[in-house]
Amino acid sequence: MGESGKAVLALMMIVGMIGSVMAWMTDGATWPALTGFPALAAGSLGVLLWSLMRKDKYPDLLRQRCGGYFERDGFCFAIVPAAEEGQARLDLYFQNRFENPCQAQVVIRPSQQFFLNRRPIEMLTVEILCEGAAFGVASVPWAVPAKYQGKKQSFDIGAGVEYPAGRGAMVRYRDGLRVGKAGSRPWSGVLTLSGAVAGIVVLHQPAKIRVQLPRGVAEDVPEDATIRVETLWTPVEIPEKPGREKSGAGAVKPAADAEV
Repeated sequence: MGESGKAVLALMMIVGMIGSVMAWMTDGATWPALTGFPALAAGSLGVLLWSLMRKDKYPDLLRQRCGGYFERDGFCFAIVPAAEEGQARLDLYFQNRFENPCQAQVVIRPSQQFFLNRRPIEMLTVEILCEGAAFGVASVPWAVPAKYQGKKQSFDIGAGVEYPAGRGAMVRYRDGLRVGKAGSRPWSGVLTLSGAVAGIVVLHQPAKIRVQLPRGVAEDVPEDATIRVETLWTPVEIPEKPGREKSGAGAVKPAADAEV
């Protein structure tokens, strides 16, 4: 159940509680009002508690690794700036809430400033094929100008998600912070840095994140830089495709701080 559904249930519960008090305090109230409002409150509360407390079929490894995270149509992800051998990178951890594979495109761009301009920090476009319920990470080389290194910066986040074979059953029930839709070219199956692609990406009602950028890193990305995508965990019940390598989940460590 999504956040909107939970909000509706909470509203119905409040209406039922207020209606119950008013009905029982009003002389001549009818039995439908005296019984209907309490039933509405109790039923809404029961469904809401069930949606919040039901147990996931598979572990929420993304939450264990990163705490809070974003979501678009069942594809969940968290953004963690990092540095490796003097090169800035953006680690995008992800996990699928459904049992069937999805194709996701995540777009990260600097937010507009007071005068509607954006800081000259590279916008990133990342395409990910995520197996059903799988948990993994995409490591993206990133160019951060020296002027902004070590400082906090706000970014707009959007994503587009497709399930070629349908979603299938839901296997994790915790919602992420919903992000707006990222509309661009059709799925290509090729991992790219933003380049020319960034110019035709449109974000609809993006979410925002504020993170601290790495310090003491190169301002440019090597021309031969590539995005590394690694699947860290998949359910044993979901068969691996022939030729696909699978690595163990390993130890789960806390992520760097980020303000969502």
